[in-house]
Amino acid sequence: MHGATFVRAGETHHRVITFFTIPKPFRGHEAIIQTNAIRSWQRLRPACEVILFGDEEGIAEAAAEHGVRHELRLVRNEHGTPKLDSTFDRAQDLATHQVMCYINGDIILTGGVLEAVRRVQATTDRYLIVGRRCNLDVTELIDFNAPDWESRLVATMRAQGEMAPHNNIDYFIFPKGQFRHVLKPFLVGRPYWDNWMLWKARDIGARLIDATPSITAIHQNHGGRSWHIKGTLHNDEGNDNYRLLGSGLHGYAINNATHFLEPTGLRVRKGYQLDQARMITRKLWERLRTFDLRSPAARQASA
Repeated sequence: MHGATFVRAGETHHRVITFFTIPKPFRGHEAIIQTNAIRSWQRLRPACEVILFGDEEGIAEAAAEHGVRHELRLVRNEHGTPKLDSTFDRAQDLATHQVMCYINGDIILTGGVLEAVRRVQATTDRYLIVGRRCNLDVTELIDFNAPDWESRLVATMRAQGEMAPHNNIDYFIFPKGQFRHVLKPFLVGRPYWDNWMLWKARDIGARLIDATPSITAIHQNHGGRSWHIKGTLHNDEGNDNYRLLGSGLHGYAINNATHFLEPTGLRVRKGYQLDQARMITRKLWERLRTFDLRSPAARQASA
């Protein structure tokens, strides 16, 4: 696969991660939550690598302040929206570690991530690790120097947070090389590409692993739903992503995982082999249920 380099099962010393993300401009509340996210990734031990992509306001300054890598190169469409295929390829070329994680810039991770990767790598060298997030209001910078920052944040999350549905996918952990020259030119911050990623992992024979029980991912609530361009353009570019999807059958959610990563170990999800058949049956039923046998004239008359 185009020079792909994979980590062999059991080589747990390769579990250190290269995180990469395409931040929004660092201004106002977005600056706060993105700073919290970056600092949480930096707190992982052994130390991980972080790459920030783009030239939006404040990214270069944030990279310099936190001592992380800044990559200006981004391929964009005619409206300036970044394309993900070139970003994934470039990140895998730059990465110094053998495990990659594309992650949204508003996601705080706690210390269970590296252990989760270690446990997965002990069983397979082809995987995509995803998981549900918990939505939480965070309005201030977190003091990551406090020894109890993680326990306090998790306690707040459990008391006040709300679990997001299975189709909200915010991090993707995979071996370097597995998704090199694989993605289509999907647009960041628009729907469908993340669902395609999950389908594609299964399509290439990788294990799709739901690590929700083992990885705590906290999504810091914010006003914007997407990257920083919204409105009609968001909808139009969402349609562009849908066309790249190729088929409604090529969109999976976290509950289409082949395995669960639980505290007791990796567990197979029973019946995952039938997911495509279920999707086909559901879509056929939806079409049959709404199919109108009347003539065009009769349909027009009753409209």
